[in-house]
Amino acid sequence: MYPNLNAELARRNIKRSDIARDLFNGRTATVSDKLNGRYPLLLSEAVKIKNQYFPELELGYLFEPEKETVWGWCKWVKCQSISITKSSTTILFSQ
Repeated sequence: MYPNLNAELARRNIKRSDIARDLFNGRTATVSDKLNGRYPLLLSEAVKIKNQYFPELELGYLFEPEKETVWGWCKWVKCQSISITKSSTTILFSQ
């Protein structure tokens, strides 16, 4: 779901169990579910991960979703159009 985050975790040898231990009361399954998109990742949780492990990186870079994920979500909520660029994602909703 978050390829940049996964790449940075791998580069630094940070495991989901480390995040679970440090930030999520030890529940590795909770971290995996949130990072895989099964359950929502709250902004406050994303900020905690960024601040704890990646203070020098941009939040938007770390948690930029895969384009396929955004397209699937857009279809589900019936978007009229979507524009994905390197710096932003713009979604126009149907009325």
